[in-house]
Order: sequence, then structure tokens, then C-alpha cells
Amino acid sequence: MAELREFQLAAVERIVSRLTDTSGSRRFLLADEVGLGKTLVAKGVIEKLRRRLGTNGGFTTVYICSNSEIADQNRGKLCDEKDSAVPGRLTLLALQSQQIGQRRKNGQLQVFAFTPGTSLQVEHGTGIARERRLLLYLLFRVWRKRVNRRKWR
Repeated sequence: MAELREFQLAAVERIVSRLTDTSGSRRFLLADEVGLGKTLVAKGVIEKLRRRLGTNGGFTTVYICSNSEIADQNRGKLCDEKDSAVPGRLTLLALQSQQIGQRRKNGQLQVFAFTPGTSLQVEHGTGIARERRLLLYLLFRVWRKRVNRRKWR
């Protein structure tokens, strides 16, 4: 965190204070002009919270970004662990739940980067093929519904 400017350090302190205040909402939105170091502040918050929690447990950050290119770029800035990249779609997290759980158990940092267009808007479109396959699998596993694969393609 030594590379942070004074106003960025102040933001880190304020955010960590709000996120750890048990009587508060424990939520925080960081919004600022382009180029003022929001990603650096986020990295500072992650580092400070991880130090506070110790290294015994894993740490998970959900990062919501305007587009997938920026999300991928900033995930690399927020996280040194290259294997923490997870699917860019919220619905596909279930496919990697074992790996996610293992990384958390091993005390690793995980940064999940999502975009509103690919992960949060469910009223338009039918998703991608992997999402549809997952839903078919869940239909079969949970409700034991027979799935006619040919018709569902």
C-alpha cells in the first residue's frame, strides 16, 4: 500500500472502517473520476482486510465492472493469484464450486469479476450454452425431470 497517495489511503481507511462496522450496513460503493485510482484503492482495501482476518481463511472479492475487458484487466491488478480467474458469468460459479471451496480453504485470494450485461440482467436472452446445460443438469438432478436433449438444443 506504499504506492497509494494520501487521499487514496484515506479512502482505504474509511472503506475498511465501514465494512468492518458491525452496526452499519457493511457495504460500500467507491465511485470517482477516471484515473484517480479506484482499482488501487480496492487493492488496498483487499490487502488491509486480509491482514485483519489473518491468513488462515480464504478471502473472496466480488468486483462488478462496466465491461469484461476492464474486469479482466483489473482482476489481474487486484489479485496476484493467476488461478483465481473464474467464469465471467455469475450463473457458472456452480460449475467450479469445488475449486472455489478448496482455494478458500487454502487461504487464497479469489477475485470474481462480473459485468452487469453478462451476469446481472436475466430478463433478456437465453444465456450461453454452458448456462443452459447447467440448468438442464439441475432440472434432472433436483426434480428428476427427463430431459430430451434433442428438443432442448
